[in-house]
Amino acid sequence: MDKETLTALKGSIKKWERIAAGTGINKGAENCPLCKIFLFGAEGPDCVGCPVYESADHGVREGCCNTPYVEFTELEEPDVKLSGSIWTFKAVSPKAKRLARKEQKFLESLLPKKKPPRGKKTVMPKGIGTGGVA
Repeated sequence: MDKETLTALKGSIKKWERIAAGTGINKGAENCPLCKIFLFGAEGPDCVGCPVYESADHGVREGCCNTPYVEFTELEEPDVKLSGSIWTFKAVSPKAKRLARKEQKFLESLLPKKKPPRGKKTVMPKGIGTGGVA
């Protein structure tokens, strides 16, 4: 994963942390750092290269389909507060916050796995670890 994509993924995780805490809002692709790169800024087909898109089983549909995002967007009032447009959601119920946290955890699962830090090689004195045979 390149640096730009990693930064956008981390930004998307922060977005969903705020939504799950009840302090952020979801405006769909409009406030998604990944969508800004892979949907609006795409030179090729929509979403290709996005870690969310690449991880999902799409069938005929594209984008964030078959991810926890869909469950959240299917909520209605009073679970979410709609504001301005159909795509502006604020999590207000425990159910909505739980689904937002589910999306956050899904996004976190897409982060590259950290490699263990390289340590100094331990050099054993002669005869140790060889059954006493030097």
